[in-house]
Amino acid sequence: MNDIERLLALEEIKSLKARYCRCIDARDWDSWRECFTTDVAFYLRSTPLVGVDALVDFGVRYLDRATSVHHVHSPEIDFTSDTGATGIWALHDILIWPAPNMFGMTSMVGYGNYRERYRRVSGAWRIAEVKISRFHVESR
Repeated sequence: MNDIERLLALEEIKSLKARYCRCIDARDWDSWRECFTTDVAFYLRSTPLVGVDALVDFGVRYLDRATSVHHVHSPEIDFTSDTGATGIWALHDILIWPAPNMFGMTSMVGYGNYRERYRRVSGAWRIAEVKISRFHVESR
């Protein structure tokens, strides 16, 4: 990958992450699904959700009734190959549910980061792995 291709790929990955946040907060599940590889591994805890169907199903059950905002910034993107990359993003998320969610919370504010792997599939960058690490959580 030459310097121009690397810069273009970097911007594509940044746009991918912005789309991820916009779609999850808008509950645009079809577009959110397109952010991931079919075999995505998503870690909220030690055991991942594996596969895009399982992830979107969880997203719908966990967030569909909520109001949320996901802020990400300060990306650190490293390319591992022409079709692979890793990234770390600072995370601040706010979630509010009208009634207790599946974990008994009515609100949550989180501070932490996303650690991700990306893969270029059929000419487009997709998220292949997500690990959410929160340094601090305020919940009710």
